[in-house]
Amino acid sequence: MIALNIALVQMDVKIGKKEENIKKAEKLLKKCEDFKLDIICFPELFTTGYDLENISNLAESSSALSLKFITEKARKLSCYILAGSIAEKNQDRIYNTSFLIDNQGQIIGKYSKINLFPPFKEDLYFEKGKEVSLSKIKIKDKEIWVGILICYDLRFPTLFQKLTQEGAQIIFVPSQFPNPRIEHWKVLLKARAIENQVYIIGINRIGNDSEVSYFGHSMVIDPWGEVVGNALEEEGVLFAKIDLDRIAEAREKIPVWKNVSVETGKEEYNP
Repeated sequence: MIALNIALVQMDVKIGKKEENIKKAEKLLKKCEDFKLDIICFPELFTTGYDLENISNLAESSSALSLKFITEKARKLSCYILAGSIAEKNQDRIYNTSFLIDNQGQIIGKYSKINLFPPFKEDLYFEKGKEVSLSKIKIKDKEIWVGILICYDLRFPTLFQKLTQEGAQIIFVPSQFPNPRIEHWKVLLKARAIENQVYIIGINRIGNDSEVSYFGHSMVIDPWGEVVGNALEEEGVLFAKIDLDRIAEAREKIPVWKNVSVETGKEEYNP
């Protein structure tokens, strides 16, 4: 059995309060210290929230405060950390970017959000990402392929199909998914897991902005669409164990996806 121990950090994000949010993240990470974890995940824009009017001042490079904090914690805890997403300043442009940090504190994966959310006017402040991202992690001498998408991407199934085709076994979806669309969140997470026969891990925030509230319900969904864990609406850390053998089991019993390349491990849709 190939099993991973993961933790989903579900937190209330104070809009524009970067230092305060980092202190909150540090407090929640203390809950992880007594567990031997493989991966810890944070929500979308977990250090700033959607403070878009000030995002040009809040945006930072990959070597600045937010990621410096995460890389230090990854080394200390000796585990991978998905830094949900941050407002990344790259030259004169700003991206909504997720970073995957390894247990040595090195950035090994990066994804900039492709589908920017029109109701939040996100497209007026962020530059659109151009391609999906697949990263290889190593747990207990096993190589595991993980993909990252962000929030609104959940409504675009072809992105998940592309990652699955490239060999993804786990797809993370750090989010700020707001009320009242909790049923959309639940159904879409399960649908993406069932149709791709992979683990889908949705990390959502809770709390309120000036006009928007967030329902949490960070979840781990297995390849059968079953809920392994749900953080409900409380701030805290959800711990879960995932069994990657469930992927092969699902694909053997219901062959939606088939392996077509021994060399690359890429999958092909099998209609």
